[in-house]
Parts: sequence; C-alpha cells; structure tokens
Amino acid sequence: MTGGGSARRALAGSLLALVALHASTLAGDLYRIDEHVASVEFSVDGLGLFSERGSFGRFHGLLSLDLARPEATTIAVTTDAKSAMMGWAAATAQLSSSAYFDVARYPVMHFASRQVTRSAPDLYRVAGTVEIRGIERPLQLQARLVHPAHTPGPGPAAADFVVTGEIRRSALGMTADRPLISDFVHLTIHAHILLRSATDG
Repeated sequence: MTGGGSARRALAGSLLALVALHASTLAGDLYRIDEHVASVEFSVDGLGLFSERGSFGRFHGLLSLDLARPEATTIAVTTDAKSAMMGWAAATAQLSSSAYFDVARYPVMHFASRQVTRSAPDLYRVAGTVEIRGIERPLQLQARLVHPAHTPGPGPAAADFVVTGEIRRSALGMTADRPLISDFVHLTIHAHILLRSATDG
C-alpha cells in the first residue's frame, strides 16, 4: 500500500471522527450509513438517446441527524471505488480502469458535508466536498426528507431520504469516450433510517 493510500485512510478516519464529535455537540442522533440501509446510484446519457445506469456496492459513513433541526445535519461517507458496477461486465471493468476511477491508484472516494440549508419545506441543499481520483471538488446535493412514520406493526419510526445531484466527470479527470457519453453524471442516493426513540438512550 502506498503512502498516499495510508493518508487517504487517515483522512477518512478524521472526517468520521469530526462528524461524531460534531454530532455530540449538537445532541443529534448518530447513524451509520452503508449499503444495508442506503443505495448510491449514478447515470449518464449516451449519445443523447438513452441513459446508462450504475451503482456502488460498498460504502460506509456517519450521519448526524436532528429531525428537530435538520439544518444541523452532517454527513461523511467513504465509498469503495472498486465496487462501481454497471449492467454488463465490460462496462464494469472499464469503470475500474485508469480512464475512469483508476482504482489501482485511487481505491476510495470521500464526501463530507459543509453546510445544510433549507430551500423549501422538507427540501434541503447539502453543500460539501467530494474527492475522486485524488481530486477535490465542491458538490451540491439536494435532499428530500420524507417525514418519519411508523412502519406497519410495532416497529420503530423510519425516515426516508432521497438525495440527488450532478457532477461533471471531466472536472475529475475522466474525459474518455466523449462525446459518446455525456460529461454530466447524475447521482441518486436513497436512505432508509430507523429512528431512535427517546427511550433508546
């Protein structure tokens, strides 16, 4: 493992530690985010005629959530770039190549929020920084919160989030296959969080 890989792991650990510290300061609930409770999907337009879709199979992070003050929310996520996949093997292999995620040199990606602001009822703008292929870029996401409601039966309340955004792959050094594949990559994240009750501690 290269020194750069160790530095990236240390950065990811630091981000998660900062989120945990910030969460305790805000008295918000802290939740782990991974592929068991969320999905991270992406799509690109091909030739302006169709959409190609893919997803990431492995990621983990921490979400500090206070439903009484959603603007205090913070999130940091690390994604395994090697887990990127599309509908057929050739496309999945291409995503790992140096022309795209270059997983041999940059095996992980990071996102950390900086600010969450309300833009409409139940709609929030999440400003943060993403690091892909060792390149950091600002990333604006839009998050919609579905009000928590009890699941059928006696189970705990749950909150569902749909997060969308867009990023230019050329800004991250991925310029291959233009103009066959659009420069803009559309992101969609779904998360289902089982909320802690006041008696959970």
